[in-house]
Amino acid sequence: MSVPSRSSAVLLALTAGAWASPARSEPARDGVRVDQLQPASPESAFIRAEGPHTPVPGSIEYAVGIVADYQRRPLQAYGVDVTGAKSELRSPVGEAELIHVGASITPVHWLSLDASVPFAVREVSDISPSQPVVFAGQAAPAGTTGSGDLRTGLRLRVVDRPDFGLFLGGRFWAPVGSADAYLSDHRFRAELQLGAFGEKPASMYGVSLGLAPMFFKGRDGDRIAVAAAFHRKLGETVSLGIEPTVAVFRDSNLEGAASLPWLAEPLVSLRLRTRGLNLGLALGPGFGHAPGLAEFRGVLSVAYAGKGKPGAPPPPPAKDSDVDGIPDSSDACPKEAGLPSVDAARNGCPAGDRDGDSIPDVEDACPETIGVRSADKHANGCSDSDNDLVPDPIDACPKEPGTAPSGCPQFVRLGQDGFVVSIPLEFKSGEIRLPDQVSRALQEVAAILRANPKIEQISVSLGTKGAIAAVSDKRAQALLAVLQASSLDSSRYVVVLGDERNGVIQLRIVR
Repeated sequence: MSVPSRSSAVLLALTAGAWASPARSEPARDGVRVDQLQPASPESAFIRAEGPHTPVPGSIEYAVGIVADYQRRPLQAYGVDVTGAKSELRSPVGEAELIHVGASITPVHWLSLDASVPFAVREVSDISPSQPVVFAGQAAPAGTTGSGDLRTGLRLRVVDRPDFGLFLGGRFWAPVGSADAYLSDHRFRAELQLGAFGEKPASMYGVSLGLAPMFFKGRDGDRIAVAAAFHRKLGETVSLGIEPTVAVFRDSNLEGAASLPWLAEPLVSLRLRTRGLNLGLALGPGFGHAPGLAEFRGVLSVAYAGKGKPGAPPPPPAKDSDVDGIPDSSDACPKEAGLPSVDAARNGCPAGDRDGDSIPDVEDACPETIGVRSADKHANGCSDSDNDLVPDPIDACPKEPGTAPSGCPQFVRLGQDGFVVSIPLEFKSGEIRLPDQVSRALQEVAAILRANPKIEQISVSLGTKGAIAAVSDKRAQALLAVLQASSLDSSRYVVVLGDERNGVIQLRIVR
């Protein structure tokens, strides 16, 4: 049949269930596309949405895949006469079978690149070749086979974890496809992409947004599309879910109410993943009025994802025969474990240590006696009788633990006849809490006992003259608490209540 004149009717490119607006003699542009499936990269576990990814550092990942797409009535025509009456015409494409071939590579886990191209292996038109019509600027029926536009994509995974990931990227369409098979409109196209994905022990999901910047300029064929996938795992390898897609297009061939044609496809999907092989089957109806929307779509996908040659391994560690942390290349004594030295002739060589205190004899001021380290070269490696880390040669109080630099305690000394205390040892009037200085003095007493095992026992006497019994009991408990916390054997001290002035504490060596 031929196109009726403007005075009678006009043929417009619409999908099943759509309608046309008032007639026009020429479409706004040439060419429409029926390949609206737009598969995701072959590494994805889903049809349209990018799926979960497990990063494999040091490996080059790759994937190849084929997606078979069956469409029923993806392109339907209606005639509208000058009165606005609509009539359904024969379908330029009543059935279509397309094959999408794709491949991807991930040179590093955060970057992926892919490419794919669709092929029409079968298109069936209801329009007789003897009565062609002009459909969106091209004759119908036309070629029943052909190739579509080459698509390339790039994704940057800004978050790349198996449980949650985010990506940014873009996809580009090179206008090299066959317009007569409704696979190209001979326009270069680009979309920005944003998406999220993740996998849990019992589920996995992916959401991808595609946005063509020229959509907002009103350019025909550009779109905004959201593809999602939500799957429940039925086992280690099988999952069942739904993969909905919604897209809005610009198309000035569809005037008035149809100037923003849309499509929605809630496909039900079954997927099998095992040993790098990904098999998928998806079925479902289509809703909307965009060119290329199928009344029913069936998709079968097969993909394989593998690991290529890993990156260069890290260099082997430097040989260290004596395992002293100094490589043989710079070890002057590679067969004997030693110590670092600024002297290349001694680096890695063992240092003599006759007393076995880990201080080399060359640095040990007392090489025959086990000692402790000290910044004083005249005391380094010498013994520390009271274990206060101040060696005896520079310890002013070698039998009483103290602090550097003198090594003496602050409040208590050990005299000829007992303890010499520099502060009053007593409770404040009416109080049951030990003053801080008194508590520290008792701790020093305990340290002196630990350093002098010959002192077998001391007596700590608490004065109770004129004191309330309950107060004295609580003060005695406070004294015991300090001594018990000092890591001192309980047999080496005894707390007694004496007749001294209320609250006074006296120390005496028992034996």
